[in-house]
Amino acid sequence: FDAWFADAVARHDVDALAAWRTRAPDAASAHPTSEHFDPFLVAMGATTAGEKVTTLHDELAFGSLSMRTLSIGG
Repeated sequence: FDAWFADAVARHDVDALAAWRTRAPDAASAHPTSEHFDPFLVAMGATTAGEKVTTLHDELAFGSLSMRTLSIGG
């Protein structure tokens, strides 16, 4: 899921991100509920095509918990 997510963000593919439940691999395992993912979708949906998205931190904790942190815009 995390690699798919990073790729979709880098491509600014808001359609794929909006359909993450059906398009992302292992979506149900990565996000059984969406409350931690929804705020990102709101922020990403408010961007314009080509707006800069920067990865501030990219690490897996405990072998599978993504700690990816992004900055949108600016």
